[in-house]
Amino acid sequence: MAPLVLAVTSATVSPATAQAAAVKDPKAMFARARTLFDAADYATALPLFRAAANATHSPNAALYTGRCLAQLGRLPDAYHAMRQALTWATQAAVSNPRYAVTRDAAAAELALVENKVGRIALVLTDPPAGAHITAGGRNIPQHMWSDSIAVEPGAVVVVLRAPKKPEQRVEIAVAAGQLRTVTLQPRSAGPVAAPPPAVDAAGLSVVQGVGLGGVVLGGMALVTSAVTFGLAEAALSDLIAECGAGPCARPSAQKDVDDGNALDSATVATFIGGSALTVGGVVMLLAGGEDDAPATQVGVMPWFGTRAVGVTIGGRF
Repeated sequence: MAPLVLAVTSATVSPATAQAAAVKDPKAMFARARTLFDAADYATALPLFRAAANATHSPNAALYTGRCLAQLGRLPDAYHAMRQALTWATQAAVSNPRYAVTRDAAAAELALVENKVGRIALVLTDPPAGAHITAGGRNIPQHMWSDSIAVEPGAVVVVLRAPKKPEQRVEIAVAAGQLRTVTLQPRSAGPVAAPPPAVDAAGLSVVQGVGLGGVVLGGMALVTSAVTFGLAEAALSDLIAECGAGPCARPSAQKDVDDGNALDSATVATFIGGSALTVGGVVMLLAGGEDDAPATQVGVMPWFGTRAVGVTIGGRF
């Protein structure tokens, strides 16, 4: 019967009444809240502990506030209450060693809660007057903007609102135990000018960039064909010098002839491909203008290897 009477009596205590009573006699209010907490009536004990903590900055009242919130499943709020308890207990323990127990308990329980919540750190440059920030639908007081803010793990939407400023929304995924940074940059109201067409460092459009790549690659192919042609001619001169006009007595001479023919074929193919790339690249350079440039940046990078040469055309969003 006693628990039933306690529940009926405690249900009549409103947060406003608890606040007023705590100011008059915070010690009595804390004792009352402890009784409710021990009876697992966390919802009723919570406003009493909170009122006592606000009235006295008691580390123990703040710690029990966090414990009630944790029991009620409000872990982000519990995280901040336990951080407050740890701060107050650390300060109080300097002059009163008995608060060292509260300090150590707050630190241990805070670590447990920290592993179950996500946290975000706001990076806010020149916040405008009247700015208002919410994270996960919860209002973030201004004094917490420079601190880590506990949130429920998962997708978190951070919203910045300010008078005469467009709303800024940032969605970020935060895992349990993780700290993520959210950058908020207030923007001016009114239409935003369209960005100029993105071009590469040389001021070329995408088509012109590709054309430049074709010219570079075609030029490399022409140089390669010239080199292979020179090698083929040198090999042929060696065979003529060794064998003259008739059949060559050396058994491996036929292999040299076959290799020379293959080299000639490769030279012709490389010359044709290089010419086509060069001509096509020149046409694209002349025809391609800024109107065709999407929101990318194009870079052209020739490369050289031990067995081949080439060109890389890269885009960056």
